Parts: sequence; C-alpha cells; structure tokens
Amino acid sequence: MKREYIFQIARVRSLENRLFDNQMIAQLVSSGDYDTCISAVREHGWGGDNSQSMTEEEILKYEIGRTWKDAQELAGESEVIDVLKTPQSFHNLKAAVKCAACGYPGGTVFYGNEDSSSLTGDELVRIIQKGEYGRLPEYMRDCADEAFKSLAHTGNGQMSDAVIDRTCLETMLSKAKSSGSGLAIKYSELYVAYCDIRIAYRAAATARPKDFIMRSVAACEGLDKDKLVSAALGGTDKVLEYISAVGYLKAAEALKAGSAAFEKLFDDEITELIRPSKYDSFTVGAIAAYVLARLCEIKNVRIILSGKRNLVSDDVLVERVRMTYV
Repeated sequence: MKREYIFQIARVRSLENRLFDNQMIAQLVSSGDYDTCISAVREHGWGGDNSQSMTEEEILKYEIGRTWKDAQELAGESEVIDVLKTPQSFHNLKAAVKCAACGYPGGTVFYGNEDSSSLTGDELVRIIQKGEYGRLPEYMRDCADEAFKSLAHTGNGQMSDAVIDRTCLETMLSKAKSSGSGLAIKYSELYVAYCDIRIAYRAAATARPKDFIMRSVAACEGLDKDKLVSAALGGTDKVLEYISAVGYLKAAEALKAGSAAFEKLFDDEITELIRPSKYDSFTVGAIAAYVLARLCEIKNVRIILSGKRNLVSDDVLVERVRMTYV
C-alpha cells in the first residue's frame, strides 16, 4: 500500500502561505537600496531569531537548511526527496575532490547535512584523501575515484567536474525511476535535459573535443546523446538547430538571448511542472513541489539582493527573477 501524507500535506499548505508571491517579489525589487531590501527579507522571518547579526549569505544558507529540515520532517527517508537532494550531494563531492587534491580546507564551500545519514564536507575530504571510497554511497564511488585522479595527476579540473556532473545526472534519473513517482521522473528528465543542453552549447562555444563532450553529457529521454554531441562539434548554431527540432524551441530561443535567459527559463519550466502538485492532497509529490518552490524562492531573493548590492536597475531585476509558485 502506498503511503499517504494527508497530515504532512496540511502542514505544507500552511508553509506555502509563507512563500513570496508575485506582489512580494515586486516589492523587494522596488524596495530601493540594498539595506532596505535585506531588512524586508529579515522582517519576513528569514534567518530566524539571529538574522540581524547574520550576513546575506548566512541568511540564505539558513533558509536552505531550514527547507531541507522541513523536507526531512515531512517526508522522512523519501526516495522522491532524495532525488531533489542529489545535486547538493554531488556539489559537496565536487568540492571535496578539489579540497583533497589541493590540500585546502573546505570551509563554507559545502552545503550542510540536514540528517544524520549525510556525510559532512570534512568527512568527504578525509575519505577522498585516504582513498576510502567504500564509505561513499555506491553510486558515488567510481566517479569520486576517477575525478580525484584526474585532478590530482593531470590538474584537469574541468574533466574532474564533468565526470562528477554526469554521474549526478545519471543518478538523478536512476533514483527517480526507482521511486516510481511521476513527478520525480518528469522533474529529473527535465533537469537532465536542460543540463545536457547547457553542456552541449557551452562545449560548442568553446570548441571542446568529442571525448570531453561525450564524458559530460548524460543520456536522457527527449535528447539523443550521439546527435547532441555531434551537433556540439558542429558549433552553437547546430546545437540550436538540433534542440529546436526535438521539442526544445524555447530553450533555443533563450540561449540566443543569453545564459541568464536560459537559466530563468530552466527554473520557470520546473515551476510550471510542479504547479499541479498544489492540488495533490495525498502523495509525497506535494512535499517535493513545496521544496522545489522554496529553493526557487531563495534563488529569487539571492538574485534581488545581489542586484541591489551591485546597483542593477529594477527593470533588469524584473527580467531576471523567476516565476513564483503561489
């Protein structure tokens, strides 16, 4: 029997009421200077009781941590939530490989671990330095070894990152399929497709060799890996031509407008995907949708605060902020 989340989703609906809607985002954009904007964020409860003494980055990290803590409390050891956490886990692995290879302390480069089953950044660094890959989740072991050797022996940080990034994408697809959740499967396919498109376009723009592109791109539904790699070898126009022909016309148009437009479209497509989950009263998909909406909200606040700090005009910020879930 499938588990139902009726009581947990009742709490999700309460949490959704605290999400920034379009009106609140517009108020932040038009709030004036940086100090006024971050004060408004603090007044909304961001950063908790100690927000007045916290920096912008500390507030945002606090909110990310709170989001994953809520997810853990609401969904427990859910395979669906694990799919969403996969990019964070591989970000930490990537950072740990760099720290281990270069002998640098991790410091603040790691995302926090919100449950006892997660390895801390310092633990990851020690595991890689000692070659104790058996302590890592099975899906991380080979790529951690390959990435560390590539960076330590050749100094090729880009290839090291590519190995980890591709494994991250493949792991997301595998976990989503295993979960049996329609939302997780659709989300992972969308996520991987857009990442592959980004990789291929950047590779085309920088004339990367075939071996590098093949090792960077993950196979996924909707995109033929061999054809995407072939297009990337032919240049950016060939990539745009190929993705337009297979259903990613909006992505092609966004790439023409620039990387910022593409990243906004990427996030907006995710929001459109999860919107129907607002009416899901029984499954973990509603909790997953809230987590994704919350992470997008945090990204929006980061974009606005960064813009205010760097004196970006309100008109430009309006173009950059993402679609809201509520």
